[in-house]
Amino acid sequence: MKIAQMVIKPTVLVNVEEIDELTTDSERGQGGFGSSGLL
Repeated sequence: MKIAQMVIKPTVLVNVEEIDELTTDSERGQGGFGSSGLL
C-alpha cells in the first residue's frame, strides 16, 4: 500500500515586461535570426 509520493522539479522564474508596441530596432539590426555570426 502506497502512503505518499512526491516529485521534486526545478522551477524557472522569469521577468515579463509589458510593452506598448513592437519595434524592428535591435542589437542585431535588420539581419534577423542568426545574423550575429556566433554559430
